[in-house]
Amino acid sequence: IIIGLIDIPLNGKIKTFFSPIDLRIISDRFTGLNVEPRTFGRLIAIWIITLFIYPSEGRLVKWKKIILIIVGILSLLLTMSASAITTTIICLIFLTIYYYKLKLKFLLPLIFIIYSGYFIINYFTIFKKHIEDRIGQTMVENALNVIPHVPLWISGLEVFDASATAFLYSNPKYIVSGVGPNTISIPASYYMSDYSKSIYGNKIDSVPHMGIIQIISRSGLIGFSIILYGIISIFIRLDKLSKRYSSLFVCYMIFNAFVITSFYYIFIGMFLGIIKNNKHVKYCNSCAKWCKLY
Repeated sequence: IIIGLIDIPLNGKIKTFFSPIDLRIISDRFTGLNVEPRTFGRLIAIWIITLFIYPSEGRLVKWKKIILIIVGILSLLLTMSASAITTTIICLIFLTIYYYKLKLKFLLPLIFIIYSGYFIINYFTIFKKHIEDRIGQTMVENALNVIPHVPLWISGLEVFDASATAFLYSNPKYIVSGVGPNTISIPASYYMSDYSKSIYGNKIDSVPHMGIIQIISRSGLIGFSIILYGIISIFIRLDKLSKRYSSLFVCYMIFNAFVITSFYYIFIGMFLGIIKNNKHVKYCNSCAKWCKLY
């Protein structure tokens, strides 16, 4: 974030120097040294969520936390990533309801954050112009990017997600079993729109980015059910330890449901480690410390 903030008055010179790709499509978006706005936005969102739920002791620490959250929110808005902003709002609403039990002192900041985002998007020219341009561009792309014989909502997905979903829609038997690890791009290449073919050629070489689509295309509903069972089991064990852990776990899984990355495995391993290392203790919210169960 610091490098990104320094790079703003330099008109992206640092980002351009380190990036090997054409940055014209993201030249007006805040990405730090990460050239993908969605990925960078998600990293900032994880930071915001962690700070939002992390306990603050002392007035000075509390103010530092507030300042860091504000910096994070402004950075998130500057990425202009719709998916990162949407998932952040979903997670903040979840935390306010599940973890903070709709307490007024946490509900008011959430309302303020959402309203501030709405105000900035509507009244700051850079955001409003970008959103209008993106809406126009999306409408044009959706009109061109039509995959034959599938519902329009599938064509509206990103090309990797759309092609995989179109294949599953046309071959429903694979919804149950999947097609195997990282092989969906082979059959999905036959379900590309003419517009996507003009950009990517006649094949795609990536698995779907959306977590749910990637898991179902790889392992089917059978594998998805097993993974979901594991996630629920981890959540229950974490919830017995501390609602803070279980709440963070749900938020991290929400992020990976939209865009799955290697962070998914890191988070799973991290929380399994927490469970293993705290078998005989539980965090007591009333006394704000860890207590032994025996």
